[in-house]
Amino acid sequence: MFKVILILFLMLNSFLWCDIILKLDDDKKDDFGDGNVTYPEHPMFTPGIFDITQFRIEDMGDYYNFIVRVRGKIDYVKFDEYEYRYDMPAEFIFPLVQIYIDTDHVQGSGIMETIMGVNATINEESAWEKAVVFTSMPKRFQLRMEQFQAPLLNRVDFPPKIYLSKNKKEISVRVSKEFLGEIQPDWGYTILMLGHDVASSVKKNVFTMEVKSTSSLFTFGGGHGALVNRYNSNIIDMIIPQFKSQKRILKNYSVEEKKLAEIGAVYPTNTKMKSTLVKGEVKQISSDKVVINLGAKQGVESGTKLIIDSKYIVEVDDVFPELCMAHFTNSDDADVIEQGMKVTIWKE
Repeated sequence: MFKVILILFLMLNSFLWCDIILKLDDDKKDDFGDGNVTYPEHPMFTPGIFDITQFRIEDMGDYYNFIVRVRGKIDYVKFDEYEYRYDMPAEFIFPLVQIYIDTDHVQGSGIMETIMGVNATINEESAWEKAVVFTSMPKRFQLRMEQFQAPLLNRVDFPPKIYLSKNKKEISVRVSKEFLGEIQPDWGYTILMLGHDVASSVKKNVFTMEVKSTSSLFTFGGGHGALVNRYNSNIIDMIIPQFKSQKRILKNYSVEEKKLAEIGAVYPTNTKMKSTLVKGEVKQISSDKVVINLGAKQGVESGTKLIIDSKYIVEVDDVFPELCMAHFTNSDDADVIEQGMKVTIWKE
């Protein structure tokens, strides 16, 4: 009996004394996207379930606990009330959280593209190396990303389960240290809240609920209609850098320039950006090789990985003083690479 009590005490003590290594607060009642977004009309979308109020990371020893607190109370979707109930996963929730992590804070290093459905890009300073997705259907999410964004797939973690707190105001996932590595104080975090659409059939949208011109039972309202709609951000809430405006950030898209809204990370320690990486460009392309004007003089060597257009990874085979030849890590990328695309050294 004593041994049982001791084990329970140690477990409780470990839980209570977990190391909180990051805590970011967010304004309440800003779950309106660019200022105009309205919730879907179905009563299951209770007020505040998309309103982030805090993000925390706890070091649990073997893994990190990523926790998002919201203003409202989140409930699992009731199968009998949802129009797509025939294909509902267990314990499905409407909030969809995506976290993009800049692990080096180097301009020009990392990925600026977001997962399809967000409808926004991440600025060059905050380009990311790792991402974590809170999704109720991780396997489906992975398959859809493999279909549309295969080059990014190994940079994204889909924890197998979302944990809902007793008060229903916090959702959390467990992120392995093997995937993320040791968290550093100068990392930046782009933290996004979106709506999760279990039956998304829109081309190049990974299960994200869209912002339409008017709300319906299962879509957000407040966006533009017709062709302009493709430039609406589908972000409902986000944690923004100090002294910035969420409305202004999410409205900075341009229909005329065909430009999506550009968002950025929060850097808890306010670290300065490091020196810009050496940049090159694609000079020639063949079916399985690409020639790039980066070479030994820029620190490139055999085995170096390069990233093209912030999304396509190639690995260097042959190096010359100012040129290199590299092969595609994904053979399908050869069809989309073009001369003149920008290239930087990829940081693992």
